[in-house]
Amino acid sequence: TRYSASEIFYREAKKVGMQVAVHDPHVKYWREFSIQIDNSLPAADAFDLVVFCVPHVFYRSLNLLEWLKDASPWVYDCDNVLTYEQLNELRSRGLTVQSTGRG
Repeated sequence: TRYSASEIFYREAKKVGMQVAVHDPHVKYWREFSIQIDNSLPAADAFDLVVFCVPHVFYRSLNLLEWLKDASPWVYDCDNVLTYEQLNELRSRGLTVQSTGRG
């Protein structure tokens, strides 16, 4: 979690009452919040918003449309995690996609 926006996002989201599910392909226990992390990717239809905070290769190579299936959450790319191709695929499907850190 070092140097990522994950901690800030998680803390602020919880502060305003959001339910937050955490995924990381490399972290099993988040010490700062004392929570176990399931390394398997959860079903997308459980979410209203999906936030990508850490630029792991796992996310950059993820077939998002296959993972999303019929789900249509808002997608927020917090730190140039997703490729331009991924972002364009999501937009072409009609999803709301926003990001920071891009010119």
